[in-house]
Amino acid sequence: MNIKSSQDLVNEANQVIETLDPSKVKLMTDNNECTLIDVRDIRELWSEGTLKGSMHIPRGMIEFWLDPSSSYYKSKKIDT
Repeated sequence: MNIKSSQDLVNEANQVIETLDPSKVKLMTDNNECTLIDVRDIRELWSEGTLKGSMHIPRGMIEFWLDPSSSYYKSKKIDT
């Protein structure tokens, strides 16, 4: 069994995702074209503060909180 390294996984992900620069993200959030999701641990938010207008969803829970078929689904986390 061949287990991929974390760097291999990151390289694969970077081939299919778009990375945006901060000025583009600010413009998109100002125009309500996206929702920022802050995936940092809650202790980081306490010590470093939050991102204005962002939604906090811990990284380890993002797939569960946003999946309607999950028992952990958080309907209030979805803007419809």
